[in-house]
Amino acid sequence: MYYADADAHVSIFVDIPPAARNCPLLLWVGGLFRAVDDYDWLENVPNTTSVAVARIDMWGMAMSCRNPFLCYRLHVVDIVIFVVNALLDATSEIAWSLHGRVRAGEGLVLGGHSSGAGHVFAAAASLQSKIAGIIAFAPSLDIWPPIGDKLTRLTMPVAIVVGELE
Repeated sequence: MYYADADAHVSIFVDIPPAARNCPLLLWVGGLFRAVDDYDWLENVPNTTSVAVARIDMWGMAMSCRNPFLCYRLHVVDIVIFVVNALLDATSEIAWSLHGRVRAGEGLVLGGHSSGAGHVFAAAASLQSKIAGIIAFAPSLDIWPPIGDKLTRLTMPVAIVVGELE
């Protein structure tokens, strides 16, 4: 999938349970300096055999840019919005390839880890009527542009997971 900025090429990895038909879709954004493979565990979580997971390779996209850190920080929110709109546009290539297999409308959930979760919150502020909820693992809200004012306007269900491994 090509995003509008010529400096960024975005790859999306979609894992759909073999027997799933019309299942919900989790669109996942990883944290800064995290490879898309770092989140392979999402497809093996117990009781999620009827949820499709689409992982956006944000770090792979950023690494192809001249300044990976700046590229990641500047493009993530716009790319999440772009991908969600492509998933919901029945004429787009990505929506067509998933037609009948996932329920992108009322079943689309955004998720992310660390700064990826912060960017998901920022994107959700612009996508409120298009997504069913947010799942954030150890969210970092230290992103650019700042999103503090946008968080108070979110109206969808939000699950925030934080913790410590001893």
